[in-house]
Amino acid sequence: MIFQPRIWRSPKSKFLGDEVLQSAEVYTRETLRGIREEGFDGIWLRGSLYDLMDSHVLPGLNRPRAEERRQLLRELIARGQQEGVGVWLFFNEPKAIPFDDPFWLEHPELKGEPHDEFWRQKDGDFLALGDMHSIPKKSMVSLCVSHPLGREFFVEAVNGLLSQIPGLAGVILITASEAHAHCWSHYTMLPTGDAFRPVNEEELSCPRCRERGPAAVVLDIISIWQEAVSKMPAPCRVFAWNWSWSMWYPDPQHEIVDHLPEGVGLQLDCERGGFKTWQGRTIPIDEYSIGYVGPSERFRETRRAAGARPVNAKLQINTTHEIASVPNLPFIPNLFEKWSGLHREGTAGVMGSWNFAVDATLNTHAFRRFNEQEWDDESAFCRAVAASYFGDDVNTDAVLQAWKGFCEAFVPYPFNFGVLYFGLVNYAPANPLDLTYHARQMGMSHLYQKQWGDRLEDTYEEWALEDVISAWQQVAKLWQQALPHYRKALTAPTADPLLQRHRRDELSCAEMIGRHLISTYNAYRFHAWRLATMRKKGLTAPCTLEADDEARAIWQDELANVRQTIPLMEADPRLAYHGEAYAHLFDIKTLQSKIAALTKSLES
Repeated sequence: MIFQPRIWRSPKSKFLGDEVLQSAEVYTRETLRGIREEGFDGIWLRGSLYDLMDSHVLPGLNRPRAEERRQLLRELIARGQQEGVGVWLFFNEPKAIPFDDPFWLEHPELKGEPHDEFWRQKDGDFLALGDMHSIPKKSMVSLCVSHPLGREFFVEAVNGLLSQIPGLAGVILITASEAHAHCWSHYTMLPTGDAFRPVNEEELSCPRCRERGPAAVVLDIISIWQEAVSKMPAPCRVFAWNWSWSMWYPDPQHEIVDHLPEGVGLQLDCERGGFKTWQGRTIPIDEYSIGYVGPSERFRETRRAAGARPVNAKLQINTTHEIASVPNLPFIPNLFEKWSGLHREGTAGVMGSWNFAVDATLNTHAFRRFNEQEWDDESAFCRAVAASYFGDDVNTDAVLQAWKGFCEAFVPYPFNFGVLYFGLVNYAPANPLDLTYHARQMGMSHLYQKQWGDRLEDTYEEWALEDVISAWQQVAKLWQQALPHYRKALTAPTADPLLQRHRRDELSCAEMIGRHLISTYNAYRFHAWRLATMRKKGLTAPCTLEADDEARAIWQDELANVRQTIPLMEADPRLAYHGEAYAHLFDIKTLQSKIAALTKSLES
């Protein structure tokens, strides 16, 4: 095998639920066997220290059902070993505690850095709120591990937990940027390019951690995990993930990488820290991407700094925020180059998913084929994948032409935080093109939204709207040019039911991506028409405009596009589903309402 470990997960496992309590129902022997047959040898679940530990140092932080969870983990580990699948736990610890928790009345000396973050009243409940401004926030306070009692607690909790789950394959540690944890976890020292994470102007308020600095705190946390792992009877690995260490130190974060404990591996983001040319300028890649190949400059620099230390790559095999309400992006040439680049860099293993887009698809099949042998030639690899996934009788020349065209279509993709986190590409076919402009803030692109925003300025940030429209036009046009090759190959019938389903499902996915891209282009050019009309008439939002020939032409184009979307949705229930929201972002009824609205507008 080229990569080991190869870590995946089940789409039925709810990341923001209690994954461990759900594990008996989700990760059955059959499910684990299917994951193994798809070419993976590990699964990851979200771990929560307070849910799993039995602390005597700070018993007030213990939560009910901890022993039940540990037993479920032991049973899962045993099932996994029987099916050849290791169990990995992802940790972001020690989690911050609400400022109004009674715990602080007993231990005010452990208070660390405060930070406001999205708050869930119960597991997963904010996933139905796509507008980030409607999601409640709560002030959280770090449990300071630089305080002697805080460190004593963390050492005891980690050691106690790991001693009771022998056979665990490993732990994956995020130590920056995600859920608020240690005092430095949300303190930004360097520009990140993220408008929502500016450089902190005031000093860290926790005097203990302020004096030590982020590297010392992070290295201490990682060392505690590594020391606990070293006492386990069976091999267990620790991977320190470099996600957002760039908020503290310049690449490749020598302050942390050079001082990691012996035995700790590095998990490096494949694409973050890279760059691409877009509209004649160089733009950063600071999120997962399949349209951009990588490995990024940051990955390569950090890999060199790691020396002989084992390195895992974190990437998305199926799809990313580029468009995540479809099962996969059929970019097999890009994936071949990405995986080949990682192999050349001496990458040991791969964590191939986050918490969405984790079904078995063409892309996971390609990943399995890549790991079965050494591949030197992209064309030979792509032909082999096409034949084994679609059948020996498939028109491989046409399939390869389509895949090449799909990859080229995403070269002009307008890649930035606004588009990825607040853009509308995930639900564009259902997005209304209304004459009334409300200037509502755009909601979070990966969550279900009861009411969509229409202020597209939120998505293109400092870029000119004309450049973004031009980019979406190119993406949509190039995709449509590649689709006929796919149709030619995949509409041909085959006698094998599995291969026939592969052809049907993969063509359905590609056709749907095309619908999304056209609708996205139409939404941006309609927005440009609205803004231009408002300027001409001296109007400000909210306001209602009168349609002219330009608006009607966009409506006509969008109406035809949405009408072609409905049969795809009717035939394929996978479409419009987002695994992080655990919901379809829109449905056929939504599309029918849009068709009725567009028809009425054109008739008036």
